[in-house]
Amino acid sequence: MEISTFILSAVEVLKKCFGGIEIEILDIEMIRRYPDKNQFAEDILYSGIGSLKMAESFMIDIIGDDLPLIIKNFETLKRKLKLKKINELDI
Repeated sequence: MEISTFILSAVEVLKKCFGGIEIEILDIEMIRRYPDKNQFAEDILYSGIGSLKMAESFMIDIIGDDLPLIIKNFETLKRKLKLKKINELDI
């Protein structure tokens, strides 16, 4: 079954969340169940609060519990990159 254009468009909006994230469609089944992929896609595209805000809200619902760990890992990575840069300087 062909993937809905609503879903493909919503995926493009989701990719812009948080400075760009990787999105992969894992299922192409297109039957309606609530809440389903089409409903989420329509909410993202046509929400009164704006597509990007709705997409961010959707992502927070998915990763919300893991967010403190994600932030901690991101901060650790930033520190490692900064130290690497300092170590690479020829002084």
